[in-house]
Amino acid sequence: MKWIFGRTAMWLWATFAIATMAYAAVQDVQLPDGDGKKVLQTSCTACHDLSGVVRLHMDKPGWEGLVSSMVSNGAQVDTKDYPVLVDYLTKNFGPEKPADAAGAAGGTAAASNAGNDDAAKKVLNDVCTACHDLDMVSAQHLSKDDWQQVVSSMVAKGASLSDKDMPILVNYLAKTYPPNGPGKPADAAGAGTAVAASAGNDDAAKKVLTDVCTACHDLDLVGDQHLSKDEWQQVVTSMVAKGANLGDKDMPVLVEYLAKTYPPKK
Repeated sequence: MKWIFGRTAMWLWATFAIATMAYAAVQDVQLPDGDGKKVLQTSCTACHDLSGVVRLHMDKPGWEGLVSSMVSNGAQVDTKDYPVLVDYLTKNFGPEKPADAAGAAGGTAAASNAGNDDAAKKVLNDVCTACHDLDMVSAQHLSKDDWQQVVSSMVAKGASLSDKDMPILVNYLAKTYPPNGPGKPADAAGAGTAVAASAGNDDAAKKVLTDVCTACHDLDLVGDQHLSKDEWQQVVTSMVAKGANLGDKDMPVLVEYLAKTYPPKK
């Protein structure tokens, strides 16, 4: 339990540290006009400034996953504002946006070319350890898309990662820590709770919610969301990356339960 609370406290400390600078920093970020601008300014600056957000360039599913993750962390975005915010971000910070259009002047620029493992390791050591140790990275075994969401979430929260370094880091992580990849414990349950006996077991999923998810937030944050299965997958992946003590066997069980219990509203 001490280890769990230690990781939780570390993330809370990092979030608090970023939040103390958020109000002043948001004044310096120039945002395009349009529906969604006010939502971004008022809802997304409680925990981080907007410099990390405007440096990201993602398609609509990517922004949906990131916004869903932020809402699950407590960002106050009304249901009616959710699609407005996602559309605004997709339109103004989509994948075809030039890298310099969002003012991406910061970052470490440690990586000189794609696929350079040494450069990616340097990014991990120089950037990622500013908020957490690397055990939190190596404990995850995710797909490339999931790693992309994790890294995007970290950048949105203020990680000083340059646009050139981002794909290099994602490729390295996906190659080094793939799902069920080399070095994965045979049990594959890690240090998690491993409370799920079989996929689709609602009782097991409820136990995961009660035992694991409430370590950082109450369950109202969960019940307020109505997302697709892919979006719930992104949310759970983000929580695990932040230290949620969730076993690999439990992850699909929890995602299935959430998608069935809290689907998108019709």
